[in-house]
Amino acid sequence: MDDIRHEVAAVPVAPEELVRRVRAGDKSAETAIYNQYRAGLLIMLEQRTRDRARAEDLVHDTMIIVINRLRTDGIEQPELLKRFVQQTAKFTFIGWVRKAVNQTELRESVDDVPEEDLPEQLDHIEQERTREAVRLMIAQMKVPRDREILYRYYVRDQGKPLVCDALDLSSAHFDRVINRARNRFRKLIGQEFG
Repeated sequence: MDDIRHEVAAVPVAPEELVRRVRAGDKSAETAIYNQYRAGLLIMLEQRTRDRARAEDLVHDTMIIVINRLRTDGIEQPELLKRFVQQTAKFTFIGWVRKAVNQTELRESVDDVPEEDLPEQLDHIEQERTREAVRLMIAQMKVPRDREILYRYYVRDQGKPLVCDALDLSSAHFDRVINRARNRFRKLIGQEFG
């Protein structure tokens, strides 16, 4: 269980509280905003850029803009912080694409792979992206047991007997726990992207 704790993010803080704390100069609130919204932004921007490193850069650019805005002017409706962060990311991406050199880079990123290797490499890349996205979303879940069972089963590919043994669950209890965790995970995905 110790290896799980290091990879799991803190429980999200209410947006109104984060906005208030950033405005008051609380650096830990800035870090909390970054940690709370990074995963969703990374997924969104990586889908658009098809480049993990570029998506990370755009996430950082987005968060700099958001934090600077919250430090100075704030936002009118702090409860809509998530929407503000997502819109800022979209505009950051659009600004990046508008530069001619970036349009070429975006087109050429798919052309770098030999045609015969493309389907296999794209499958591998997609699997890795999906695994990372799932890990980041799992880390945002509030219930520790949900995080742990989903992480072990889906990210680390531990089989049911191994997970049952590690978490001291019977087979039937495992089925109930993972079903509830999956339902909460789906709800989180819906809230993040719905």
